[in-house]
Amino acid sequence: MFGPDKVQEDASAFFNGLLERKFSDAEKLLSSIELGLVFYKIHLDKSSRKGSSKRTVNDPDYVKGYIKALEGMLTAAKSGDDRTFLNRTAPDAESLDEYRQQFTVFVRNDLLHPAFDRGFFSGWLDFVVHQQKLLEEKKAG
Repeated sequence: MFGPDKVQEDASAFFNGLLERKFSDAEKLLSSIELGLVFYKIHLDKSSRKGSSKRTVNDPDYVKGYIKALEGMLTAAKSGDDRTFLNRTAPDAESLDEYRQQFTVFVRNDLLHPAFDRGFFSGWLDFVVHQQKLLEEKKAG
């Protein structure tokens, strides 16, 4: 996940809201995530840290892609439609690891994929990583 700690906490809570079908909470968190990323970008712009590792947050298309991914997840979860990726994927360790690898390759390839697409798949990558952490906690607990 990217952005300040508050945005990362909100993203984690957003994913929990999706998984627990608490859509009202997830919608509020989505607004908070979007505002947090916008204000963080403004802060980075003012401090003009060019060439920093935060370049993805500085790219408005990357942020738009990330937010669109989260909006799509929320819409898919609300619909319950089994044809959507969110509702048809099995949250088992093997599948999640495969998705994580595929999304990571896509997100890192900035030569072939535009910023919006990398941001979009970064949102999905964060969701998969979140699910993996929940599985690990469940096994440990």
